[in-house]
Amino acid sequence: MTKLKFQIRAATLTDMEPISLIHQQTSSLTYTKSIIEETIKYHIQNTIAETPTFFNVAHLDGDIIAFSIARYRSHENAYELECSCHCAYRNQGLGSTLLKYQIEECHTNGISRFFASVQPNNVPCLSMLKKLGFEAEYISHPQKAEYLKLNLNALR
Repeated sequence: MTKLKFQIRAATLTDMEPISLIHQQTSSLTYTKSIIEETIKYHIQNTIAETPTFFNVAHLDGDIIAFSIARYRSHENAYELECSCHCAYRNQGLGSTLLKYQIEECHTNGISRFFASVQPNNVPCLSMLKKLGFEAEYISHPQKAEYLKLNLNALR
């Protein structure tokens, strides 16, 4: 299999449409497109010094094929990591590369506590997170869906 030659950069407002499409394609949550786009817009524009959001996209030949986001969650006193890849580009190392980039960007900005919420039946994502050093802590029920919380306190 040929290795993808994608590039990673900060997300911009012009990326909202492809990010929204990937989110709708990959998420089990059923939000309207307008809610998804407003949330994306908020996170792209969030530059609050104490708790900035880090939002990146992976693009290949000009097309957005994945995105990752790290956003502060005060109830956890940690940053929640999320990554979604277009279905055509899954299982090729894109998600783990994007999350490693995201974590390194956070480390550069003094952030060292991370977690991810994953549906327990999402075996490929759980496997990827465990390879990155995440450990399962407990099961919670945000938004009436069952999620497994995984923590990563330090990757370095």
